[in-house]
Amino acid sequence: MKNIKEIFQGPKMTTYSIALLGVLMALRLVVGRFATITLSRDLHISLAFVVTVMIAYYFGPLWTAGVNGILNLLVFFIFPTGSPFFIGYTLSAVVGGLIYGLFFYPQRVSILRAIIAVSLVTIVVNLWMNALWSHLLYNNPFWFVFSARLGKEAIQLVPQIIISYLVLKVISRLKIESKLR
Repeated sequence: MKNIKEIFQGPKMTTYSIALLGVLMALRLVVGRFATITLSRDLHISLAFVVTVMIAYYFGPLWTAGVNGILNLLVFFIFPTGSPFFIGYTLSAVVGGLIYGLFFYPQRVSILRAIIAVSLVTIVVNLWMNALWSHLLYNNPFWFVFSARLGKEAIQLVPQIIISYLVLKVISRLKIESKLR
């Protein structure tokens, strides 16, 4: 196991790793845009988390947090939805990337790591933080927003854990990370 400094530092940035990060960022934009179902103004079902998990596995917590923050801003400006900009959602994206990076980089892939990481992102970011942002932004009662999110997140939790684990198992066999570290 690597020490804390190495985990937060991420891989050495080479031409290869920068190119891979750029491709994954572009993929995240495309998947986030076209593989998303909008349920309401602030409830969406998306497969973009899959690419975030891949970035976390290859690049670690700081890179994933930064990339998530940048992509959140890019999505807002490139694909406007009519909703006002709120920095809280960018903070949620950053925290989600940080959590995934802490659990998936440079660790051995395990179902337990997938369960803990996805559960933490679901509870801390998707439920609590995003419910708070919606409450502050739209003046909806917090517990109303929280309960509306609870059903969606409960339904998505197990599929997200399974998909994250399977994607990590597949990409760990590709041995791309050996070219990054």
